[in-house]
Amino acid sequence: MRGYTLLELLIAFSLSMGIVLALFSLYHRQHRIFERMMDQVHGMDAALTAIHLMSSHIRMAGFSSPIYRQHAQYSAGIFGCTGGYPSGVMTATGTCRPSAGRLRSDGVEVRYWADTISSWENANGQPSDCLGQALRVNDGQGPKSGFSVNRFFVRKSPTTGKPELYCEGSGRQGNPQPLVEGIEYFRIRYRLVKISEWVDAAAISAANLWNAVRAVELCVIARGGQQETLSSGAYIDCDGAQHTPTDAVPRYTVKTQVALRNPGDAMMP
Repeated sequence: MRGYTLLELLIAFSLSMGIVLALFSLYHRQHRIFERMMDQVHGMDAALTAIHLMSSHIRMAGFSSPIYRQHAQYSAGIFGCTGGYPSGVMTATGTCRPSAGRLRSDGVEVRYWADTISSWENANGQPSDCLGQALRVNDGQGPKSGFSVNRFFVRKSPTTGKPELYCEGSGRQGNPQPLVEGIEYFRIRYRLVKISEWVDAAAISAANLWNAVRAVELCVIARGGQQETLSSGAYIDCDGAQHTPTDAVPRYTVKTQVALRNPGDAMMP
């Protein structure tokens, strides 16, 4: 009887350990699935946020109501760089500087006449740029308004080393600030009047056709988390090609097209 009791205890203990191990394995698997889902949510949210922020300003490119048209300073509402970002003084046509390191992301500069309706109003009732910084308000008649220049590009954070979407606004030139963390790359292509294909910024700059831009195609690639336990998965890049990351960090791609609502010559005095 004692021998049978010991054998029964061993069998019960083995079965209990098997059940515990199965439950632990199930929990671990479900936890990894949950991590993947949360990582995908964060990555897609970052990409969609970046798309939304840039699209909202691009839709305003070239805007200047008849009241403010006499104050307009530029003839083109949008200017871009292939594999670089706009630089130089904001009171003149921008120039391009190459992106640092291996980012090779594009950059875009959007110009429009802003008031408290077409932009966020700050605490003092002034129109603002992409960072919420107050714009220099004109001295003319009518509501407060000012010319808004906003430059979007990708740069690595000096503190975390991770790529982020930055913006530099004319409210305080020379003080770019990060907008969305985890944006590794964005590409912007353009559709011109009477041209049925998308072209990059280099082709437009060479022919000086920025006034002919009628729509843009934005593509953003966002990085996921840095969890080493996550298996790297393939993703589709902006050209529709499949890539598998070698650093075990998942990527998420979002693409959209935005129509410019204002003609290319709308900002001309």
